[in-house]
Amino acid sequence: MGYTVKEVNSKKTINDFVLLPSFIYKDNPCYIPDLEGDVRDFFNTKKNPDAQTSELQAFVAYDNDGRPVGRIAGIINHKANDTWKSKNVRFGMIEFIDDMEVSSALLQAVAQWGKDRGMNKIQGPLGVTDFDKEGMLLEDFDKEGSMVSIYNPEYYPKHMEKLGFGKEADWIHVRFDIPKSLPPRYERTAKLVGEMYGLHIRHLSRRDLLHRGYGARMFALLNKAYRPLFGFSELSEESQKKASVLSGGERVR
Repeated sequence: MGYTVKEVNSKKTINDFVLLPSFIYKDNPCYIPDLEGDVRDFFNTKKNPDAQTSELQAFVAYDNDGRPVGRIAGIINHKANDTWKSKNVRFGMIEFIDDMEVSSALLQAVAQWGKDRGMNKIQGPLGVTDFDKEGMLLEDFDKEGSMVSIYNPEYYPKHMEKLGFGKEADWIHVRFDIPKSLPPRYERTAKLVGEMYGLHIRHLSRRDLLHRGYGARMFALLNKAYRPLFGFSELSEESQKKASVLSGGERVR
């Protein structure tokens, strides 16, 4: 069967892009869907400030009957490329039926789109920043996913391997139960460290986050701490302000 990959540039194609996972995962109880508004906002520079320093292009694959069977987003993060001295085009939000022709066509579309803009390497799944979903699930396909991490069918990484992609980094998800109270040893250690370095917990209010500078300082610390991590792209000042506003909706410890 032949397939056609189209750039997303109309109401119909963006709707097909957003709604495709409901078809891919219709019988999968482990998949946790994204909010449709979040997917649309990803491509909106007014809603996604970090997209202002990136080039974004979504693609949808259709079969001969015009049914969407795959999707992918092409991303050129100029800030990250400058930081890491690279010319990478990223791909993200990739979804496809179990057909090598579809996955190959989607990745080729992004590769060509990036090549036309001077890029020489394709890398993913990634987003614009590390607040976007990254990576590809390699095991535990029978475990329920979450809204903040990627879930994908077992055949996805098999397609990547057959298409010549290699693993560049490992990201490990750890699931654990939080105890109702800390073991005495940890409480003693926390108390000792607090006394030695004058550390204490402050419950931040909305006013602290938005008007007393704690929000900006918190996300500036995140930028500094995460800077050495694989593919990290620093949050812009606009994104820090937006994140501070969102965090201000509840108290932060």
